[in-house]
Amino acid sequence: MKKNIFIILIMLFLLYSCTKTGSPTQALWTITPGATPTPSGKEWQEMDIKTTFTAKTGMIAVEFLNRVYLIGGRAENCKNDIWYSNNFEHWSTSTTQAEFPAREGHAVCVFNNKIWVIGGIKCKDKKILSDIWVSNDGLTFTAISENAPFGLRAGHNVFVFNDYLFLIAGTDGKEEKNDIWLTKDGIEWKKHDINSETIYTPRKNACLTIYKSKVWLIAGENKGQLLNDVWYSLNGIDWEMITKNASFKPRKNAGLIVFGGRMWLIGGERDGDEKIDIWWSDDGKIWTEIEYKKAPDSLLGFSLISYKDRMWILGGMNNKKELKNSIWSTK
Repeated sequence: MKKNIFIILIMLFLLYSCTKTGSPTQALWTITPGATPTPSGKEWQEMDIKTTFTAKTGMIAVEFLNRVYLIGGRAENCKNDIWYSNNFEHWSTSTTQAEFPAREGHAVCVFNNKIWVIGGIKCKDKKILSDIWVSNDGLTFTAISENAPFGLRAGHNVFVFNDYLFLIAGTDGKEEKNDIWLTKDGIEWKKHDINSETIYTPRKNACLTIYKSKVWLIAGENKGQLLNDVWYSLNGIDWEMITKNASFKPRKNAGLIVFGGRMWLIGGERDGDEKIDIWWSDDGKIWTEIEYKKAPDSLLGFSLISYKDRMWILGGMNNKKELKNSIWSTK
């Protein structure tokens, strides 16, 4: 009898052990918060595109309604065409000429379930814009304002944080800015009073992302000097510099996204260096360069986006000044 009870207990123990290990709610390994074992960023693949978008530089990619939209930028001149895709293999155009004027140096974001196109610069006359355009469907755009309160603005950054749409940095054509504007509806904008001790330094053509509940503002240029500093904010208003000289070279118009639990900084315009470099960080202070095996060697003005578990590099211009409509990705 005792022997039978012992056998039954052994069987129950084994059953319990197998059930616990195989449970979908039980972690089979531990992932440290922040950086993850993947992605490595080393292996990039060029995609075979069936129907493609216009080759250009300075376009902005944004995810909206389960698609990626490519908006504006420059080819032989500034563009106001709009392309979209949900698989990156086949691209469609909603229009070759949207309602808003053609531009580059603009900002695009999704806010209140709409796409917003804000400011920028015209290519022909170099006129800097101060307009705001919005779309419910990514196909048709309506002007909210032709003369927004923040004034002329190009090379600026916009982001959504704590239910507000923010606009910071950029230039009006005369000087670089370090102001802060915010809105609840995209119509009524408020300029926030700044504290000289808790504000980022003026700049344009910086890169920005949201990571670990903080807003990160990185690099750019001021008065012709390229920057490689890193700033963060917990509320979009008060800023702290975490490093004045990061490991990567000073640059402007770099790509910056969050992917795989890390911030990724890719490429940008640097003095005498056109080769794409790839860096990651999980704290904003320490940056590690990736020695990739295959990627576009030289590319400026590309779009960078995270979509469907991959990082994507779209378009741009190579060191021979050739416009590209290529697509590279890694996972």
